[in-house]
Amino acid sequence: MKKLFLILSVFIAELAFSQTVKSIKIESGETKEMKFDALSKEKITSFDANFSKFITALKASDRKTSDALLSEKARMVVTDNVYKKLSTDIKFNRKLEIYK
Repeated sequence: MKKLFLILSVFIAELAFSQTVKSIKIESGETKEMKFDALSKEKITSFDANFSKFITALKASDRKTSDALLSEKARMVVTDNVYKKLSTDIKFNRKLEIYK
């Protein structure tokens, strides 16, 4: 019985010491702040006009027009389900406006 306890204690000690960390990698937690330039009034009115066109295309369920107003990356991601969800979730009776 003593031999069994001795063997088990050796295996338990081996298992306990094998769980130690041999190398630690410390990464810096510094974050870089990005500064955005203020948009001019012309850009804001341009974005507002394009946004209004997109909303009217969603309201009319016009996929081609809304695709034309999206960027290339957005066209790759947006599917029919996204269009359906947008058209059902957006309340078209409200006035929507882009502002900073």
